[in-house]
Amino acid sequence: MNGKDISIIRMHNQRLATSSCAGAQELAGHMGALQAQSYRMVKWALGLRLGGITKEDIEQAIADGKIIRTHLLRPTWHFVAAKDLRWMLKLTAPRIKVAARSRQKQLGLSEELISRSKVVVGDALAKEKYLSRKELVVKLEEAGFENKD
Repeated sequence: MNGKDISIIRMHNQRLATSSCAGAQELAGHMGALQAQSYRMVKWALGLRLGGITKEDIEQAIADGKIIRTHLLRPTWHFVAAKDLRWMLKLTAPRIKVAARSRQKQLGLSEELISRSKVVVGDALAKEKYLSRKELVVKLEEAGFENKD
């Protein structure tokens, strides 16, 4: 196999040459995860691989929860298909938790405090389909958590 063959195969597998994916969710599922550190650029990367899709179509897939932007691997943002999120988090969570421990210690976040915050966030998200970071901060502050921005 030569360099040209490798390039063609990579372009095909990355869905840059042609794409048979029907939408953002199917593409995210095919790719496994798309790095989404730059929100604007990842939408462009999705659009590039999905001919005929608009920025609004991608925003709708996000709003509908078909693709999720999360810290799946490392503290870097990624888009993943919603249907793959649970098994991927189960796979990557142990490593992420180890990496987060030193930062949690630095911030003075005890296991008890983290557990209480999970209850507040879980309850808030059970009532609302989606909350922004700012909205979640308000919920945590209402529950007595101090925000040390």
